[in-house]
Amino acid sequence: MSGFTRQEKGGIKLRKFGYIDTSGTLQIPLNFHEAYSFNNGEASCRDDDGVCLINKTGKTIQRYPFTFLSPFYEGVAYFSNSTDICSRKFGYVKRDGTVILEPIYDEVFDFHEGVGRVKRENRMIYVDIAGNPLMNQVFEDAGPFNEGLAYVSQNDKYGAINRSGDFIVPCDYDAPLFFQNGRAVIQMNKKYGMINELGEFVIKPQLNYLGPLCANRILFKKSGKFGFMDEAGNVAIEPIFTDADDFCDNIACVKVGSKWGVINTDGEFIYEPVFNYAGPYHEGILHVTFNNRHGIQSIGGEFISLQEYDFVTTFIEGLAVVSKNV
Repeated sequence: MSGFTRQEKGGIKLRKFGYIDTSGTLQIPLNFHEAYSFNNGEASCRDDDGVCLINKTGKTIQRYPFTFLSPFYEGVAYFSNSTDICSRKFGYVKRDGTVILEPIYDEVFDFHEGVGRVKRENRMIYVDIAGNPLMNQVFEDAGPFNEGLAYVSQNDKYGAINRSGDFIVPCDYDAPLFFQNGRAVIQMNKKYGMINELGEFVIKPQLNYLGPLCANRILFKKSGKFGFMDEAGNVAIEPIFTDADDFCDNIACVKVGSKWGVINTDGEFIYEPVFNYAGPYHEGILHVTFNNRHGIQSIGGEFISLQEYDFVTTFIEGLAVVSKNV
């Protein structure tokens, strides 16, 4: 997440970023203008001296001669040399500083399963780790590879290809489809359904909303209420909630009336709906707003207020990015 400056009460205050642990303790001071979540023990940041890579103690382990640096995934990050955010062009760089692709692209995206994506003049292509085109096709839109498949768009319709560029799912759908656990949510004529990796319907497009398969539960919406199906499309938890999130680590945040609670995969409440807001949940830590105070707590643990911060991310590798004006 990146920082910014803004005018407050007649003076410029600078938003600074740092990192807290799951006890709410500030582990890495608010020294950064931009800071991203940790990945494999390292995080991309920008301080007064420029962009850098830090470890979990906050020590700088490498600096780069760029104005912007994304997090590294699979040993590759995207970067820019431009100081003008509106006209930035991007390229790819390895962790050791070796440039793979020069910054000439309008957009570039994280590597997934050894494949990156670059966009120029509203056309997207896939590239390999050396920066070479992975296939001959050019697409209007293209998603990351996951489980060997990626969504692509042609003529404003979406389908899915394999790494050879062969269409596994034809471009028949109205929205991107992302495969996870062998399933992908599809949208057709404003209705949601689900297909398997062969393109066969698991759930026909008949619902108002459908989420991904997580913990053998699929979030769905019907007649204005949310519930959960199992992998076969059978209703596992009746649609009684006014809002809900996908399951993560076998728990889901759900809304009843105006309050949020937490349920298990059987639909039983772990926390009754007493929160102003609950979610997201990751690495055993739940973000909640209670009595108009924002904070975190583990399941069965005590509420820890984070009211002093104006921004908090989910916890990744035991740390969360926080910010406040200083």
